[in-house]
Amino acid sequence: MNSMVTKSVSGLTLVHLAAQKLGLPHVLDFIYPPRCLLCGANADQCDRLLCMACIDRINTLDEPFCLNCGDVIASGTACPECSPEDTMPVFALGSYVDPLRAGLHEFKYHGYHAVGRFLGSRLLAVHGERLAALGLDFAVPIPLHSLREKRRGFNQAGILSDIIGNGLQLPVDDKSLWQFRKTRDQARLDPAGRWKNITGAFAVSGANLDGKRVALIDDVITTGATMQEARRTLADAGAIPVCGIVLAAAGR
Repeated sequence: MNSMVTKSVSGLTLVHLAAQKLGLPHVLDFIYPPRCLLCGANADQCDRLLCMACIDRINTLDEPFCLNCGDVIASGTACPECSPEDTMPVFALGSYVDPLRAGLHEFKYHGYHAVGRFLGSRLLAVHGERLAALGLDFAVPIPLHSLREKRRGFNQAGILSDIIGNGLQLPVDDKSLWQFRKTRDQARLDPAGRWKNITGAFAVSGANLDGKRVALIDDVITTGATMQEARRTLADAGAIPVCGIVLAAAGR
């Protein structure tokens, strides 16, 4: 979509969201049909901001994959090749390619939380039954450094954790794991740089997580460096990292 269309669609979307708060969405829908943030076509529902054509083009990932080696886990949740102490299964809604990548960009960088909430509900539709069987105690969002979260205004992993937590009736612990060292933006680094950048960046404080079964939640996984470091930090504190949950996975 070109920049002029994007600005027009974004402006109408904000008007629709304001109308929803006033209880007048259907009146506005008749005058200005809601537009899909990604392609500009008529959106079916203004509360999700995406059209069904774009939603249907998401390359859904029906099976979890191993955080350590990346292999698909077709049966159960344990990777047959890797030690449980070194890895965990990761459940993703889909591949990190358009239109899912574009939708995540709108959620993460432009603040369209409705997109993130809708995609989170889609993830639960795909993996909810399998996740519910894991006996989880907490959902733990991957934290942002406080300065980055203040600048962005929210932590996208926290919003997704609330959706997952509500869907699985799972408490969200967004206090115990925190990022005490400011890091560079992982998206700007090569794979080796990402591992070096994130190593030693997390710490655990507050609640006793000893023996607690936790799911780590983030918006996207690329090399796996961030989730692997968070998994290691929680395990060192006595928690049992059971799985990772993300909206999108790169290279799949």
